[in-house]
Amino acid sequence: MHYARNFYVEKREGYKLLHLIRPYPGASEQQWILIERGKKVNIPDSLQSLPRLNVPLRSIVPMSTTHLIYLLALGEADKVTGFPHVDYIRMPYFRRLKREGKLVDVGNEMRPDLERIIQLHPEAVFVFSTGDDGKDFNLLEQAGISVIYVSEWLEAHPLGRAEWIKFFGYLTGKEKKGDSIFVSIEKAYLTIKHKSDTIVSDRKPKVLQAAEFRGVWFVPGGKTWASVMIRDAGGIPLPEKDTSTHTLRMGPERVFQLLAKADLWINSGYAKPEDSVFIKKTKMIMLKDLLPGSDTVSFFEWSPLYPDQILIKLNEILYGK
Repeated sequence: MHYARNFYVEKREGYKLLHLIRPYPGASEQQWILIERGKKVNIPDSLQSLPRLNVPLRSIVPMSTTHLIYLLALGEADKVTGFPHVDYIRMPYFRRLKREGKLVDVGNEMRPDLERIIQLHPEAVFVFSTGDDGKDFNLLEQAGISVIYVSEWLEAHPLGRAEWIKFFGYLTGKEKKGDSIFVSIEKAYLTIKHKSDTIVSDRKPKVLQAAEFRGVWFVPGGKTWASVMIRDAGGIPLPEKDTSTHTLRMGPERVFQLLAKADLWINSGYAKPEDSVFIKKTKMIMLKDLLPGSDTVSFFEWSPLYPDQILIKLNEILYGK
């Protein structure tokens, strides 16, 4: 992989070996043997204990909206038979599947209805975990369903998240299409980054992305994908010089200090400008303002695969068209 750091694939004689480097925080590497459906291969003794997947997968239950955009882009969305909180999906394709009775709601993502999932007989369930959320998928594994951790959300670079299109391509038999989609996204992203790098300006705009929830403010660390994107768009992410690889938790006083310095506030929560005199003096946009003029998807559904389009909008907001 060029940017993704949480997975890679080895091509072996007659099969592939999928490495999930960091399935979730605190987890050790997991490996899967990928075997083309209907093909007989000789697996070495040293790998006999590893789980196997027949690919391309024919039925899937994803557990995050971030998984859906990859499958949709690959033309494999019809393989999705179940999803938690179906009503939360904004993408028209999946809303239509629900109306037609082809997409079953499997309950709460944190505590899904495992028996309902088993009744769907999916070949694989794509899951994510923070490592301390108490999720337990043993019942699915006992029923012969492959539980595959997807950790695109742990990538530190926006293009690392986008490169997970290759992961889904390997599992759905769309390797070449996944590669082609990523190459196009990478090219567009780097074009905008180069444009940002060559802008002559006396002062780069300072940008704070922050969301408030129950009195706590959440701000991307300086080495997260969100901060990388702000830099690549030509801005300076706040707090400056932070080197954290995780989301920061802050009190309102600290956030208001940062807002007083900011030229732009990307409000990724629900706080209102009138909540503070500092906020009133700061230009504010919502995450939806970074979408390409469409309200048929949410930022969180769409952004993992298309950071190039987000970067274009952010660059325009910072410097004008």
